[in-house]
Amino acid sequence: MINFEGFDDRTFYSTFQKEEDCLEYLSTLKWSDHYKCRKCEHTKYMKGKKLHSRRCQKCKYDESVTAHTLFHKLKFSILTAFEFIFKVSCDKKGMSTLTLSEKLSLSYQSCLNFRRKVQYAMQSSLQHPLKGYVEVDEFAVGGYDAGSQGRAKGDKKLV
Repeated sequence: MINFEGFDDRTFYSTFQKEEDCLEYLSTLKWSDHYKCRKCEHTKYMKGKKLHSRRCQKCKYDESVTAHTLFHKLKFSILTAFEFIFKVSCDKKGMSTLTLSEKLSLSYQSCLNFRRKVQYAMQSSLQHPLKGYVEVDEFAVGGYDAGSQGRAKGDKKLV
């Protein structure tokens, strides 16, 4: 298992050089505890049809390593998706969807859709609260303003 703490560009690109590296990493994450068939819940498996997929020995259900993950039915390479997630999660200033689409040679809509999936997956489960000194640039206090976007308007107070 790779610890991404302190990962920089050089380390990322040397670790994930080809799609097989990404699939292998995803496989170790997905089935780190143990394999359990989604259809019959059997725990014994054999090698599946595709690289890093697993086939249930009982019902012969073949599960891809990307099934039921962020990468399920992905329209571009998993290597590009890993790079996408790395850029979104590690860039301190953030990166716009337009910039991502230009840097990764993807359509704007594909980037927008995948970014939403990534951001949903990155939402806090509240199981790991922030500790120590936390810096926040600005935030708004107040209720939801129906129909408004962007900075605080109406009853909200910008802090």
